[in-house]
Amino acid sequence: MSKEIKTALRAVPMTLFPTLGSLQEVVDMATAQLPLANKNTVQSVLMTYHNTLLLQQIREKSGIY
Repeated sequence: MSKEIKTALRAVPMTLFPTLGSLQEVVDMATAQLPLANKNTVQSVLMTYHNTLLLQQIREKSGIY
């Protein structure tokens, strides 16, 4: 059985995925594609990721990982 290697997700471009023109475009894309009954759930998850990404960028600039 192979061991899965986990790597830390960093605040760097992920070239496999697109970059949209605005955060609202991302929210619109997510709510259109995900089969969730409550669109607020999508917004909540995306904005949590957004806040965490911003915090990670601050940490990386400060040398704190």
